[in-house]
Amino acid sequence: MKTSNNKIIFLFAFVLAVFAEDELVFDGKCPEDVSTVENFDYDKFSGVWYEIKRYPNTIISEQCATVRYVPLPYNNYNLTYLSRNILDKTITKRQLAYDKENITSTNIKYDVYFKCKKDQFQHVVLATDYDTYSVVWGCVNGKKEQNTQRLFIYSRTKMLDDEILEKIKEKLDEYGIDYTELKDVEQKIKVCGDVTAEPPIWDSCPSKICCDLKCIVTATFKNEK
Repeated sequence: MKTSNNKIIFLFAFVLAVFAEDELVFDGKCPEDVSTVENFDYDKFSGVWYEIKRYPNTIISEQCATVRYVPLPYNNYNLTYLSRNILDKTITKRQLAYDKENITSTNIKYDVYFKCKKDQFQHVVLATDYDTYSVVWGCVNGKKEQNTQRLFIYSRTKMLDDEILEKIKEKLDEYGIDYTELKDVEQKIKVCGDVTAEPPIWDSCPSKICCDLKCIVTATFKNEK
């Protein structure tokens, strides 16, 4: 059962303020019988994905979210995330880095770096066919008998068929991950426009790990005409 509160926390501010929701907290420990995609194909997973559904989280809160996975050495990734505030039509750009931890062929985890700081979550790819959909998840055990989870449903296009969503639900049910807490992400062209996350532009690095990963985290805001 979910035990999350509904506080809104401050994420960061540049030209204007951006707010994000709290992470979701569940009773018990993280689900243990969870396998990542076997023989994960790093290159085929690269490219642009559109967010279709997600758990509330402290990194991405806006609508129209699109992410580009850009290959780095040693099967790491740089992620460029674009999302849109549909009220004032501003677009937010965030850059993250994934640092691969390969435990087994069915247990591949990525450390997440945001603003060049290691996040508490590791992200894993639970399911994908590379061409249509993917499911990215992370979980952290708390000090009490609780756990905190992130969950993202991606598509190569701005929508997913109900048949695929049902397939994803069945996979999550198998792992004991709550599908019902997922929130829809707006992707309609008339609301979002045709915004795609562009490849990142490298710059100087504030720390060694960021240099190693080419992790440059900037956020820019622009008004669409």
